[in-house]
Amino acid sequence: MSEVVEAQAVTLADQLDLARRSFEDVRAKVADKLAEYEGATITDEESYKAMKRYRADVRKLMGEVDAAKKACTKQYKDAIREFEAQVRELTAPLDQMQGDMGREVTSWEARKRDMRREHLRALYESVYPQLAQLVPFERIDALHVSGERDWYKASVSEKRAEGWLSEDADRLARDEQTLNNLDMSDEERRECKAALFETLDMGAAIDSVKRRRAEEAQRQAQMERVAQMESERFEQAYAAQHQQEPQTPARAPQSAPQPTQRELWLLFHAQTIAEERRVKVEGITTQTRDELVCIFKAIGLTGRFYRE
Repeated sequence: MSEVVEAQAVTLADQLDLARRSFEDVRAKVADKLAEYEGATITDEESYKAMKRYRADVRKLMGEVDAAKKACTKQYKDAIREFEAQVRELTAPLDQMQGDMGREVTSWEARKRDMRREHLRALYESVYPQLAQLVPFERIDALHVSGERDWYKASVSEKRAEGWLSEDADRLARDEQTLNNLDMSDEERRECKAALFETLDMGAAIDSVKRRRAEEAQRQAQMERVAQMESERFEQAYAAQHQQEPQTPARAPQSAPQPTQRELWLLFHAQTIAEERRVKVEGITTQTRDELVCIFKAIGLTGRFYRE
């Protein structure tokens, strides 16, 4: 009848103890060899041969130590891997629970954020209805989503957030009144207010008007320079045209042309000007009109005469 051997589970402590005892066995063998060979010297041929055997034994023992080290190291590493697996098994439900709790916290904070936003929106639109038509709540809200005046922080009370909202609305009302009192055209005032309600920044609104004034002055100066250049070109071309024409007998003076119900205009365009220019022409004869056409063609201008 065969003997039944009951299997026993090897614990982590058993593995570490086995590794320790295996290494202790090698340690004892090393101690014995050191004691046996200590003080060995060579005095004759026999002791010379014995020394070579001792050295071979020591080299072999060093190999055994290295093998024992590797075996023990493997056992320790296996034991560590097993222990880490036990730790992961222990912490897995904790990680799951922590993740579930984190999602609950995030969801609750998002709901609180939405509730505060809607509360402030309703307060803003009910207390400042006229301002709300010019400045949507989203622009006010954008000022308070980060930084020191973040009214969604847990440390900021609802009352404090309402105070910041009131401060913003009062400041915009004061800035609008300041713009009403500034010396500027109605168009500039409308532009400045639009910039104020868009950026919520009085300085940016004023700067926009300054930039517009500077750009308009620059554009006007450019147009005047171009007009002056075109006038000079016209005069030079007109003078050159008359110098080349033969002298004709003087004509009897003619009476001034009778005014008509429709005025005569000249519409012309030059490559140096981005837009067409219109000039009213008064008291010219058909011959003079034809001469002007020839002169304009000579200097590269295109256009037409028309009445209105």
